[in-house]
Amino acid sequence: RSFVADESGGLLSLRDYLARHEEKLQNFIDLSLKGRAGRKSDVKWKKLRAAPYVVWDEIFPMVVEVPGSELRFVVLNSNDEGLDLLTNAYGLIGRGQLKRLKLMLPHISGRPFVVAMHHHLGVQRMGKTFKERVFERAMHLMDGGALVRALDGAGCVVFNGHRHVSYFARIGEHIQIVSGPSTTLGDESGRRPPGELGFGLYELAWDERAGTKCLAERWRRLA
Repeated sequence: RSFVADESGGLLSLRDYLARHEEKLQNFIDLSLKGRAGRKSDVKWKKLRAAPYVVWDEIFPMVVEVPGSELRFVVLNSNDEGLDLLTNAYGLIGRGQLKRLKLMLPHISGRPFVVAMHHHLGVQRMGKTFKERVFERAMHLMDGGALVRALDGAGCVVFNGHRHVSYFARIGEHIQIVSGPSTTLGDESGRRPPGELGFGLYELAWDERAGTKCLAERWRRLA
């Protein structure tokens, strides 16, 4: 089951949230099928054309339960649609998503949870040349500091991809970072042979004082 942040400060199932917007989204679909000329003549279109984008933005952060386990995933959307070709490697969480995350945390911080997103919360220096180090800095989360402050004290593991490198890192005492490699391009960190494809299996643990921790990675090589 999946949940989103409720305006009242609780958690609302994704099914119930979408049900609230079902009529508006159905009207959007109906007007879309009319074609450009039909939409242009309909006064409702101006109000409805942004509906899917608003719904998409508001479903993040999304809390996803793992069947048969107490573990929950907090899924963040770190993609910034406003970026151009020169800056599209950057990530952004945004104020709205951070606000909803703060509403969620009191409801989930007493149980094991991990945060999952595409872009890097922290960038581990691996580049050997100035050009490589600049490229590394151009792939991080622009409002990472705000996310760290929102998660402060929660005791969680943050998973990301994006750079095709595998490593473990920490930010402060409570946030552990696990960077996963690409399953189609390999691990470019130098820890494994160039072009070797695979994925990591991560062992997680949780206790009431330290929160969620990642203890180890077991690498599975793809044949």
